[in-house]
Amino acid sequence: VALVIGIEKYQKLIPARYARADAEQVANYLRALGYAPRNVEVLLNERATQTAVRLALEQWLPDHVRADSRVLIYYSGHGSVNPATGETYLVPHDGDPAYLINTAYPTKMLYAKLAELKARQVVVTLDSCFSGQGGRSVMMEGARPAVAKLEDPALASRHLAVLAASEGTQISTSSKATRHGIFTY
Repeated sequence: VALVIGIEKYQKLIPARYARADAEQVANYLRALGYAPRNVEVLLNERATQTAVRLALEQWLPDHVRADSRVLIYYSGHGSVNPATGETYLVPHDGDPAYLINTAYPTKMLYAKLAELKARQVVVTLDSCFSGQGGRSVMMEGARPAVAKLEDPALASRHLAVLAASEGTQISTSSKATRHGIFTY
């Protein structure tokens, strides 16, 4: 079972170059590997609103997962960090870095929801960054780049793994030559 999210175009933010192409390529690859189309949910650009992301993670995914399932969550787009708390967020199409708490999806909640799944294995792949220093990261207005806290107790789950393009202070970027995010490529 896979949830693939790619957000290149945002309502209020600069584009996350090639994020849509990244997600489309991953979805095509999964189908080529034999994933049934009904088991691959793809949210691209304007379809990847905060509400749609929340529903996919908290309703669609649990409805499609069984005890023997292998789950892949793929996200390509902007990440952000709250500099006051160090909390990190996935920024949906309609997200606003000035109001992260109300318009973005906390990675802490993502990991907690995934840890609750009755699946054999869950892999999260994040082609975004949370440093606030460009690339695929955005910050609250007036804030300075910060070190993001990517650790979370839910990550101690024996069936949950996270593959990330960057860690706290690093940036994730794209390549004009490949027309993809470097991590995804």
